[in-house]
Amino acid sequence: MASLSSLLPWLFSRQEVVAGVDVGSFQVRIAIASHDGDRNVPVILGRAATPSRGLRHGYIVDTAAATKVVRATLEAAQQGVDGTVRRAFVAVGGTGLDEFHATGETLVGRPDQVITKADVAAAQMHAEERLAPQLQNYRILHAFPLRYRIDGKEIPVTSPEGLRGSRIAVDFLFVATIEKHLNDLLSAIEEAGLEVAGIYASPIAAAHAMLSKEQRHIGAALVNIGAHTLSLVVYDEGVPVSVKVFPIGASEITKDIALTLKIDTREAELMQWKKVAMEDEVRERVQEITTFRLQEMFRLIDRHLQSIQRSRLLPGGVVITGGGSAFHRIDEIARTVLALPARIGSFQRGPQHIAVKDASWAVAYGALLLGLREHQGNTPPGINPHPSWWEGILEWVRGYLP
Repeated sequence: MASLSSLLPWLFSRQEVVAGVDVGSFQVRIAIASHDGDRNVPVILGRAATPSRGLRHGYIVDTAAATKVVRATLEAAQQGVDGTVRRAFVAVGGTGLDEFHATGETLVGRPDQVITKADVAAAQMHAEERLAPQLQNYRILHAFPLRYRIDGKEIPVTSPEGLRGSRIAVDFLFVATIEKHLNDLLSAIEEAGLEVAGIYASPIAAAHAMLSKEQRHIGAALVNIGAHTLSLVVYDEGVPVSVKVFPIGASEITKDIALTLKIDTREAELMQWKKVAMEDEVRERVQEITTFRLQEMFRLIDRHLQSIQRSRLLPGGVVITGGGSAFHRIDEIARTVLALPARIGSFQRGPQHIAVKDASWAVAYGALLLGLREHQGNTPPGINPHPSWWEGILEWVRGYLP
């Protein structure tokens, strides 16, 4: 009898319609897609964005209001789409998202000392046990192995499976979110009529939509500027080495404009996005305020890059996404402050698939990409926090077979 894991690719090879959900403080975005079975990429069928309700700084404070908005956004996105959307791949962001580092060690289980997935899983379990006091209120979303040591010697490989040794140590990057925030988010989505089929950290989802495989390998960063948060994910050698969320966003610029010009925040927002006529002096003042705040944001990012020894050392540059990516000259400001190549995010996979010019959709599209890859059996390493544990046990057992 076939196992559930072997059936998943078959189930998802049928043209099921699924949703990528990004519940942000400013807007709820839902993209609906089927997938190209040959190329394993989403084919976007519909999308919709609705002003958020019931959220504050990325947290749900009113589940009923948030549910209503998710349901309304889903209905708008489904217009003209054949079939009913039941499954959703959900991106999780907000200031509750954080990174944790830990090392796990274990003795190699097989008598022939060949390292298997079971050994890496055991090392991960040990790392999680070490982190337990820090993770009391958190749920792990991703577990990325960064470095391997076999019998005390660092081995420069992407996977140690098949190598031999008596003891293995693995340095992990864990990406986790506050569990209450996650539960509230999932409740709102499920009450809106969707079954959650996958959960991904928003910066990781956006990176898989907007950073190329080459960029992730040579070293690059993705910056997402939301209404209330500024998120950063840094890649090197194909894996994320840091994920950070800062409690500052585009709304801070709106407040500064309102306070400086002594106007209400609604008028300030219109000025901020140049949706209202302004005198030259006022326009220049708004641009000065915006530039100053954006410089502060990128200096904050640069200080973090310095702390992880990546400042000015990312050949793949910086890609800017989120609603804040629409600020005038933001790529120039980023280049000046960070001394790195910088551009506004875009994503293209053929005219019949995804074509993104509006970088504010990076998170929703990235969730679709990761979700469909995972359920096609093509999950990037570390995305699933506890992958293929049963397969690892089988490999360990094979070591005792003749």
